[in-house]
Amino acid sequence: KKLRWDRKRLQAAIKGRKQNRPTIEEARKQYEDARRKLIEGNMDFVAYTAKKYMGRGLPLEDVTQDGYVGLIRAADHFDHTRRIGFITYAAWWIKEAIERGLDNDARPIRMPAYVESDLAKFAVQRSKLTVVLGYLPTPQEVMRTFQWDPKRIKRIGRAVNLTHLYKLDQPWIRGENATPLLEYIPGTDSQSVTEPMEKEETVREVRKALERARDEHVIEPVQYKIVKMYHGIGREGGMSLREIAEDGGINLSPEGVRQNLNEAMRHLRKNPKTERIFRELHG
Repeated sequence: KKLRWDRKRLQAAIKGRKQNRPTIEEARKQYEDARRKLIEGNMDFVAYTAKKYMGRGLPLEDVTQDGYVGLIRAADHFDHTRRIGFITYAAWWIKEAIERGLDNDARPIRMPAYVESDLAKFAVQRSKLTVVLGYLPTPQEVMRTFQWDPKRIKRIGRAVNLTHLYKLDQPWIRGENATPLLEYIPGTDSQSVTEPMEKEETVREVRKALERARDEHVIEPVQYKIVKMYHGIGREGGMSLREIAEDGGINLSPEGVRQNLNEAMRHLRKNPKTERIFRELHG
């Protein structure tokens, strides 16, 4: 009888323990809630840190966004068993993310006030989504939260590219068939967001500098063609990387076009005879 009673008590205890044990889904939810509170509770520190980097070439919203990314990474890597407070640990991640963003993205680009306004809204919304989703959302994911017409969305997409809010080889959408954003965005077709080269004299100067660079072997002939097509020199409107690859007659993939364009612009920026005009042209 005693053995039978002990067995019943043991079974009841096991049953009660199973009932009180959280499921995997419940445990995951508890972790996500704790993680979210940890991130949201320290967003003011990110904003405070970001202000120290004002005037370094990026808008405050962008610097703050980079800081949020660092905060999220800190939350993911933090080990509470170590003798260090979270904010002390996170400070390094936040600073590193901001400084990396400044190194990669800061560049002076002039834009109309209405585009700057849309970019600011985009950056703020992206910051909010980053906290909610736990990862940097694609432009398309951010766009879905706005009730904007297609023309406005296309314009902000070009502005996002030109300001390097995203890396140019980052996919516009997620998934196996994701295509890098830059493949869809022409060079000088971005006239709706930047001041166009209105003076024919400027166009002639660019064309002459390009031809000189080609003749003096600063850039390869194929790179000469790519730069011309991308920036719309000698034609009406620039071509995207995908358009150049498919219709430019150069037998290269969009990635090959991108690599040649970047290499050409590096050479053109370093050459004393072409440095000034191509720094202005390509940021």
